[in-house]
Amino acid sequence: RLRHKDGSVRWMLARGLAVRGNDGIAYRMAGSQTDITERRQAEAQLVQRAFYDALTELPNRDLFLERLWRAVERAKRKRDFRFAILFLDLDRFKVINDSLGHQAGDRLIAAIASRLRTCLRESDTLARLGGDEFAVLMEIEDVSDALNVAARIKDVFGKSFSIEASEVFT
Repeated sequence: RLRHKDGSVRWMLARGLAVRGNDGIAYRMAGSQTDITERRQAEAQLVQRAFYDALTELPNRDLFLERLWRAVERAKRKRDFRFAILFLDLDRFKVINDSLGHQAGDRLIAAIASRLRTCLRESDTLARLGGDEFAVLMEIEDVSDALNVAARIKDVFGKSFSIEASEVFT
């Protein structure tokens, strides 16, 4: 990476080799640099699209399952490692889409994701599995940790959401 004079970061592919004399001693370097910033940005965008939900920017099902697999493997290696999974499925979400429209449904999903984030630690994985399904993967000391998070989630979902000038409860 190089910092451009305008302050932006540019990604460079540098290729080079030592030019050697008959005695085998290097007497100069020859090479080239190619700006690959656009390629790096495209790769990052592909990863974002592959592993994150476009609406909520949360990890998607594939990334969640990868992190779950890692947690299971870690639990096999470390007997004292514990984790919990919380699964959330919104009841009657179809009613929101049918009565208020799909844009309102999208706004509600985004608001739900935002509210769920407030209940969790940075180290927890909150994912949108699809549609109206969310999951949380968290490392815990004991079951009470997961129960406390579930209680926080229940509390924040006791309050309504303001969507399309309507008060919506989940």
